[in-house]
Amino acid sequence: MDCAEEQSMELEALESIFDQDFRRLSDASFEVALRPYASDDTEESHVGCTLVVEYPELYPTVAPVTSIRLEKGLNETQRQELETLCAQTAEENLNMAMVFTIAEAIKAWMMENNVRALTEHEKVVERKLQRDRERGVVDADQDHDASDDEDSDAGPVSHAIQNGHMLTLENFAEWKAKFDAEIRERWREEDQRNADLEAAKRMTGKAYFESHALSGTFLDAIERECDQQQLGVDISADLYQDDVGDDDFD
Repeated sequence: MDCAEEQSMELEALESIFDQDFRRLSDASFEVALRPYASDDTEESHVGCTLVVEYPELYPTVAPVTSIRLEKGLNETQRQELETLCAQTAEENLNMAMVFTIAEAIKAWMMENNVRALTEHEKVVERKLQRDRERGVVDADQDHDASDDEDSDAGPVSHAIQNGHMLTLENFAEWKAKFDAEIRERWREEDQRNADLEAAKRMTGKAYFESHALSGTFLDAIERECDQQQLGVDISADLYQDDVGDDDFD
């Protein structure tokens, strides 16, 4: 096998296939920018990397020297996974041009891991979830007898954690909606109580008299006043029972 000729032919083919994503570094080295989907594809590429290749003199009878440079949405652990994938694919394709096959394996891996990068808020939530996983999730039955007021005051996030649920953006929004509804209901009940108190304060004189005149406290007060004046009047509740209508008070 003429290794130099094989290398030259593969370089020409790769440059034609990858076009602007291909960049030659030297006669025996080059790099290819890779994304899971093409720029004109309907799917969005959330991750990306660059495959760096150097031909040994005896390539393709031996594996090429490959490395991965991260470009978008990937971390160091994933970079190591990709480099392992490159080495495994190369070993499976010795004695033939293999760089395109390696590139396709990388693209397939990125399609399976094409995850949008987290926002700063999502990173905070993720770190909290990670700490919870390290400590262990609280058992769902723990503190089951705690009062409802304590559960409500703790808020939706704390309530979810106390009941053994992993906190995510979705269940946080669900708990938040329930929590807000409970608060609104409490406010409505409080407003109703205040309205009842205001109505009681606006009670008419006749209504106040009718509601208090026959009470023992009211009658005792009148008797004490009569005794002080030495009138000797016997106060009886029957004195206040009459058939006077509401119109007679006008």
